[in-house]
Amino acid sequence: MLFVKFPAFERSAGCRRQHLIRSRGISTKNDPLIVFQNADVYRYGDTTKPIFRNLDWTLREGETWAVVGPVGSGKTTLAQTLLGRYRIVPAGSVTWPFITKDTTRSVWPQDVIRSVSFKEQSSLFSYTGHYYQQRFERLDEHDNVPTLKTYLLAGAKQVGSSEEEVTTMAQRLGIQHLLDLSFMNLSNGQVRRARIGNALLSKPEMLLLDEPLMGLDVQNRKEVSDILGSILSEGSTRILLVLRPQDEMPDCVTHVIELDKNMRIKWQGLRTEWNEDAHKLSGKGRLDLLREGKGGEAVKGEEEALVELKDVNVSYDKPILTDVNWTIRRGERWGLMGQNGSGKSTLLSLILGDNLQAYANHVKLFGKRRGKGLTLWDIKENTSFLSPELHLYFSQPYTGFQTVSTGFSSLLVLRPLTLTQQDQITQIFAEFDATSLKDKPFYKMSTGEQRLVLLMRALVRKSELVVLDEPFQGMDEEMVERCKGWLDTRLGSEQTLVFVTHHEEELPGSVGRLLTLEGGRVVEHV
Repeated sequence: MLFVKFPAFERSAGCRRQHLIRSRGISTKNDPLIVFQNADVYRYGDTTKPIFRNLDWTLREGETWAVVGPVGSGKTTLAQTLLGRYRIVPAGSVTWPFITKDTTRSVWPQDVIRSVSFKEQSSLFSYTGHYYQQRFERLDEHDNVPTLKTYLLAGAKQVGSSEEEVTTMAQRLGIQHLLDLSFMNLSNGQVRRARIGNALLSKPEMLLLDEPLMGLDVQNRKEVSDILGSILSEGSTRILLVLRPQDEMPDCVTHVIELDKNMRIKWQGLRTEWNEDAHKLSGKGRLDLLREGKGGEAVKGEEEALVELKDVNVSYDKPILTDVNWTIRRGERWGLMGQNGSGKSTLLSLILGDNLQAYANHVKLFGKRRGKGLTLWDIKENTSFLSPELHLYFSQPYTGFQTVSTGFSSLLVLRPLTLTQQDQITQIFAEFDATSLKDKPFYKMSTGEQRLVLLMRALVRKSELVVLDEPFQGMDEEMVERCKGWLDTRLGSEQTLVFVTHHEEELPGSVGRLLTLEGGRVVEHV
């Protein structure tokens, strides 16, 4: 591939659009932006096995594409190909006309196309240098961690944007009230919006968003979708989305390219001609059933209380939880719901022993209170959990088998296994039809595959209390249904489940109780 180095491009907010018009006559609708013609795509260092073969795909001005497909189909890989991160054969089989037309900017795709992904790390902040429980410590203990404002300013400074633009972007994304908060203390959904804002502030020519709505509640999904639409209407940034087939399709999407499990193009064309309904999850109406008392099997009231919270209040600089009462009995299956920032993560941190404010509240776990006969290790030995944050912090160089094996301890470290434990690990891989992931390095798995392995890690020990916080993020509809089926049929009758989600259709059929938070208060308890 032949590239010519162009001079730096002026990107100040006031003149950027007009500069584009002057320098290249601005691309008109239907002009090609990126063109693949019978292209073979290889990883660097591999000259024998192409990732994609005979790839034909044209992205045009005025089009907004969504790349969809099941887990392992190569959605993210295809999107990353647009950045020039893979070897294309023959060299002339891919072109970026929208870049080469501009004689004032770098011609390298990665200089003008930004990618926002789930596992993104930052030069300012890396999860690998911290531990999960730090999220729930006092905010002033994280002096070495940037605030949200600092993180957003880093994106803005790349192109000389002002602090005022940072504030405006934060307002558009609904995170302006979090600007002075430590990045460590942001929730999964808040981090996702922050990453989108950081990327937009760098004013890229094209933005690749890998599952941008993942981890957002219904209202925030709509708001972010609307924001993407308004950005596109301004005409300064093109957007490409990577989505699961069952995800809500933002209104701004005009075209869809669907990949199959063999990393081949199954379909591409207008969004209006794509069969969107064929990929929807079953389970709509689950909340109405729960409210009518028609959920999973009820547990007798005399069953032992594993979790007992009475008039719990948690505050940092402002109230996070207010007068929360919740009793969870052995064998119950609970759904926990609430908007981003409603206090769900803080509530779970009390249950899992990760929040020191449990000492200042009436929080009984397994019949005991912290500081009165209950230690952190007692809690960890009887609980298992999975959360988006745990996924972010997990960076060990393990195989799938090794990752699941850490579920037998309370730490993410390898320990000797008994023959019985080895058999249990092998069995759970078989039960989830995931044997192919046993020997696969975790870092080489797709996000959905990683999440499935971490779910098996949480389930393999058969803990008394299992807490699953948005466990299906990144999974396709077939994987979600498989996991729901496992939870409905194989979770032990003596085990207790707390299941957190923003999507009612993800709730397993066995879930029979519901707690909903709003503004740190319980607003629904059925």
